[in-house]
Amino acid sequence: MKESRLVLTSAVVLALGTATSAQAVDFTISGQVSRAILIPDDAAGSEVQHVDNNASGSRIRVKAKQDIGNGMKMGARYELQLQENKGNAVNGGSLKEEANSTLDVRYSDIWVSGGFGKLSLGKGDGASNGTTEVDMSGTYMPAPANMMDMLGGLKYKPDETFIPPGETKEKTIEYKLGKVYEMFDGYSRNNRLRYDSPKMSGLSLALSSAQGNSIEIALRYSGEIGGIKVQGAIFSDDAGDHPSRKDTQGGSIAVLLPSGFNALVAYSTRDGGANDDPAVVWTKLGYKTGKHSVSVDFGQASDVTAGIDADTAAVAYTFRPAKGIETYAAYRTFNVDTTNSVDPTVFIIGSRVKF
Repeated sequence: MKESRLVLTSAVVLALGTATSAQAVDFTISGQVSRAILIPDDAAGSEVQHVDNNASGSRIRVKAKQDIGNGMKMGARYELQLQENKGNAVNGGSLKEEANSTLDVRYSDIWVSGGFGKLSLGKGDGASNGTTEVDMSGTYMPAPANMMDMLGGLKYKPDETFIPPGETKEKTIEYKLGKVYEMFDGYSRNNRLRYDSPKMSGLSLALSSAQGNSIEIALRYSGEIGGIKVQGAIFSDDAGDHPSRKDTQGGSIAVLLPSGFNALVAYSTRDGGANDDPAVVWTKLGYKTGKHSVSVDFGQASDVTAGIDADTAAVAYTFRPAKGIETYAAYRTFNVDTTNSVDPTVFIIGSRVKF
């Protein structure tokens, strides 16, 4: 790990040291609004929920870049996520805007690129973020691998209150789906130093180091094999000394045939500590034609919470009437393998507009 950090630091010094001249700045503003309606039936109730789809939430960003000579470019990105009533903060019993209004800095980083690849400094994606989410089905918004970002607040049991041994105050057990089903992806946006190699035969390598000496490494592929489009990624994360992270490994692969049929499989596991090394596998089959995409998927998680297994299945549809606009719908079911659990279901309709 010390060698990795030394390589990254040396590369930054070398890259910045070779910049010689500046040109005009290319500046852009963009973003998206992402809204959905959830119609759940879970252990908390069946109230309709009007939410921001946190699988890819509403946001606004600014980007700037310019040539700095010697075939190199340098730039910056700042992005805010601004959401009203996040999907993963509600359940079938929510009667008000549970999450109300939230603001989160998604990106605040500076980068430099050239023949050596790309270096990024600041808050942004870790090297392995998104490696379990490779998906060419066209139905990511209603049926993503990270579905708990949208549905993690649904309940599979009514909440219980109890007084722990030796305590005098009641505590609440919240039986949320996000505690028993989760796709273990790479570390999300964090303050890091990241290096991305140039692509070679469709392959690229990413390496990053963040707070708490956590290290991420990921290998990605994008290309065609025999006329079939293939995308894939594998990763390994070392939590280092970070207090809230655990070592995680996994990846995903997706294929898209010329006919429009497509498939993917994703798998990840995490150091479980007291749990029995929790793991999750997720598969999806889909078909794309013109502006339309449909898919079915199935996922199974084991021991995310010790001794509890959970699985999910869904059918999803997306329509794209124009570039940057998509409208979607999905129906998803969950089964939680625990005594007296309620099997939640949810119907999802929504739209995302990019600008």
